Amino acid sequence: MLLSQILAIAIALFMFVHIIWGKHSRAIIALSSGGAMILVLLLTFGRFSAVWEALSVDSFFHFSF
Repeated sequence: MLLSQILAIAIALFMFVHIIWGKHSRAIIALSSGGAMILVLLLTFGRFSAVWEALSVDSFFHFSF
């Protein structure tokens, strides 16, 4: 398994356990897990352009199909 896959599974398990535990708001847990996933992408892809393409951020600015 790749490092990014291992980290993604760890973040998903962390999120699941903390949502079930119920000590913190689900929104805070989901936002922090999403931020951690983006950090994993940045650290493992190495190039910002690859992360930009993977997240498909540029599609938000195209208004045609």
